[in-house]
Amino acid sequence: MPSIAIFTPTRSSIKLFYRVYRELYEDGGFTILHYDVVEESGWFEKGVQYVSLDYDKPARVLKYDGDSDLASLVIEAVEKDEPDLALLAGYSEATKEILAVLTGMGVKTIHLEGGLRTYRKTGEELMRQMIDWSSHVNLTPDIYGYKNLVREGFPKTQLYNVGSLLVDTALSNISRADKLSSIIEELELTKNRYIYAYTERINPRNFLEHLGRASIKWDIDIVVPLTKAQKRSLIEGNVYYDLMTKYYLVLIEIQDYLDHLSLINNSRHVITDSSELALETVVLRRGVSIVDGSDDLYRLIDRGMASQASLESLGKLPLDSLRRRGGVDPIKVFGGGESHLRVIDAIDGFIDEELVLPEWNGPVHMEE
Repeated sequence: MPSIAIFTPTRSSIKLFYRVYRELYEDGGFTILHYDVVEESGWFEKGVQYVSLDYDKPARVLKYDGDSDLASLVIEAVEKDEPDLALLAGYSEATKEILAVLTGMGVKTIHLEGGLRTYRKTGEELMRQMIDWSSHVNLTPDIYGYKNLVREGFPKTQLYNVGSLLVDTALSNISRADKLSSIIEELELTKNRYIYAYTERINPRNFLEHLGRASIKWDIDIVVPLTKAQKRSLIEGNVYYDLMTKYYLVLIEIQDYLDHLSLINNSRHVITDSSELALETVVLRRGVSIVDGSDDLYRLIDRGMASQASLESLGKLPLDSLRRRGGVDPIKVFGGGESHLRVIDAIDGFIDEELVLPEWNGPVHMEE
């Protein structure tokens, strides 16, 4: 029986793999080797997602403190379990390191959500391109991602546009979130009478100050989930409690996935610099504003699905101007909720193929 290794080093990868993971188990034709890759400083914030997304106990937990330690753990696991194929999803330093080890050991790899690009000269963009070109196969979330990789020279025979698995996971869990999540009641929020906001910035103070001023102008609560690192930076800067006293900001810890969906689905509007959260929001038919200068990796603004917002001028906008955009149907654009089935097709098609790692000629950027 062929063995499939699934690595989940980030919260994002847990969400992306959920439907694929369940489908592989229900198929019964594969041995599933699920490796929970744990950066010890952030275990709880990632690990809690497994509970609401109904993952089974992982085959192995790879706990690491640095890239060199992670590499040795992956080598040890691969040498013992000998997977026929490995799946990775999204973009992170851990994903990059794992791919480098796997391809160096001759393990065939499939990377999900490939081809997301800004083509700006940033460290994040370099990492995205490096990760895509470190995998034998890339599965793209939309036609733009597919075309990006073709334009860069990635072989078409090792590409497949499957759609976004974020859509599949959101659609298959929203009814569960409505039934099981009690986060709205716990936070004493009124449905459609608060804004949900999230930033990926390590130090979110400036983001929160602008949101806070807007919350006073709009006379509305703004709920903001924070990672442990973000909360620590605010506490160390002596502003964490002041922000909640001074403004209508409700600062909470990162929530499990069902609570996260419930907070999106019951909000009046979402404000974020996260492409992932923006996509989840438009799939749930809520309005979202993407902050200026953020990486709109799914091109939601271009497609008319999301608005663009300047943090500095947020408070000058009337609250009524924050509404859902129309545009193309995001569910149809990003796979119709059946992306996980196309991923299974890709696994079936590639598992017995002799694959050669494409040669990367270095980063591609748009002209200034």
